[in-house]
Order: sequence, then C-alpha cells, then structure tokens
Amino acid sequence: MLHDAQSGYLRLKDRMDLINKIETLSNTPVQDVPEESRFLLDIDTNHLAEGNLDTQDYWVHAMEAATAALVRHNLVTECNGTGGIHLVCRYKVSLNHTVLLN
Repeated sequence: MLHDAQSGYLRLKDRMDLINKIETLSNTPVQDVPEESRFLLDIDTNHLAEGNLDTQDYWVHAMEAATAALVRHNLVTECNGTGGIHLVCRYKVSLNHTVLLN
C-alpha cells in the first residue's frame, strides 16, 4: 500500500531516510558539534534507530541545528571584514564544503 500511514511504502521510505540520517549524523566528528550539544553524540543510536519516529526526528533536528550553529559561530568568529554589504568571508568546514557570504 502506497499511502498507509503505518506501513505504506512512503511511510517506510521516510523511516529509512531518517535511519540513514541517524547513521550519518552519529559519525559526526566531536569537533563539529558545539561543546554544549556534545551530549547528543552520547545517545545510543542503535537504541534510537529502534525507537519511535518522533524521538528519532527530534534527535536528527537537534544534531542538524547544533552543527549548523557551530558553522555559523565559526563564520562570525573568523570573518574580519568591515561589515555591511562588502563583507566577503570564506570558511572551510570539515565536510569539504566552502560557505561564501556576500
């Protein structure tokens, strides 16, 4: 069944996508997570993967928010510009992505 809320294809696909995100985020290097959020890395992700969808979703969003906050913090800390529209800053994150602000 494609649209069954409990066991339909779309529900199972969403669940597998979430499990894959948990696997990926659980391997996040400690230095890529702010110190005040590192407790998230102590969560037993094997137990989490077997838990309910809401708890899994909450953990994934918390990890994504924590890593994004650290990147933003590092951008602000490492940019030495005069501010305003003319500020151009490059910051290389550990995932080999370069963030460019104009």
